[in-house]
Amino acid sequence: MANRIVYLQWGDRYTQDHIDNLYEQVKQNCSVPFDFMTVDGVHEGQAFQLLSEIQEKVFRGQQNPESSITENELQTFAREDAGGFAHFRKYLMFMRDTDESPKYFNEDDKILYIDLDTIITGDLGYFFDLDLSKPWIARSWQFNENQKWNRLYNLRSCPYYNSSVLLWKPGQCRRIFNEMMREAEASFYMYGINDNWLFHRFGPHAYSNDNRNWFNVFEKDIVISDAKYMSNRTVIHTLAGLSMSEKNKICLA
Repeated sequence: MANRIVYLQWGDRYTQDHIDNLYEQVKQNCSVPFDFMTVDGVHEGQAFQLLSEIQEKVFRGQQNPESSITENELQTFAREDAGGFAHFRKYLMFMRDTDESPKYFNEDDKILYIDLDTIITGDLGYFFDLDLSKPWIARSWQFNENQKWNRLYNLRSCPYYNSSVLLWKPGQCRRIFNEMMREAEASFYMYGINDNWLFHRFGPHAYSNDNRNWFNVFEKDIVISDAKYMSNRTVIHTLAGLSMSEKNKICLA
């Protein structure tokens, strides 16, 4: 068994400096032994090629389709309405959730995925002590308050899930990859952002009984994206929703 702390890098938005910075944070804030690694194979192969072609075909925006926010003020579509599945590579990690040989992970491994634009403020050992009978995901609790998700919907939809932090054991998330591939073109056309799709397909209101409540969610002060939830228990502060320039001022400071 190993504690795997994994990241992904693609394109030119995140650099070796981001990787080095995250590693230094992990090294300083993890009380248990760990392997720090990327997940190979998410930028190549048949699945990646097919999804890249679909994204190019259906994306209706003008900015980088990998951006999860609308960066161009003259953008005709809100990001969620522009099609293309920003950050779809995250789900290609789950191709590795298989018993086929050769195995990428061992069946007793615990896998903690962390975005490169993340601030670690507490002991990552917390995550490896959680009950892993189900996978875990961060939640954007702030969108619950005062119907914020409703009030902002004409500007951007507000996904309750935040895939900046994921925790799972091998085998638990292969179903997510399979379902994305099964309906890839329709999903890429409709959703725009992976977290919207994930909440609709695997959240508490999913239409499929088999998929509903697939994840446990971290407590609201453990993984935060809104600083008002920070407490002395907070372990990770994600920078979801900020522009790259805003993120870099914080995570590369």
